[in-house]
Amino acid sequence: MLAASALVWALSIVPNLSDPTVSRVARQIAAGESYDAPLLRRIVATNLPAAQHTCEPKALRELLVLQLSAADMTVRGTDLTQADADIDAVQRMSRILLGCAPTESLGWLGALASSAFSI
Repeated sequence: MLAASALVWALSIVPNLSDPTVSRVARQIAAGESYDAPLLRRIVATNLPAAQHTCEPKALRELLVLQLSAADMTVRGTDLTQADADIDAVQRMSRILLGCAPTESLGWLGALASSAFSI
């Protein structure tokens, strides 16, 4: 019974963690491409719960890359309310990543960047 429950749970979580869209978009952002900030926020919102639940550093790191890109675009714009929300999301996601992987450098970078903008 326990094995069957574990298998059902794993099958429900795996599609979210293995979503190739997140990895592909994170690689393209790292290579200098840009995406629409609302699209990046939707991808993060869809995939963050599963990555957080399983404490998967790779997935959390990729999602943080997407959120950092969205925040970067928003901070350069004129919507200060959205900029504050994106900076808060970067800080929150950095803490989540550091909770799973305390030595993750991108988590520290996100935490420092969001603190600098919060001043």
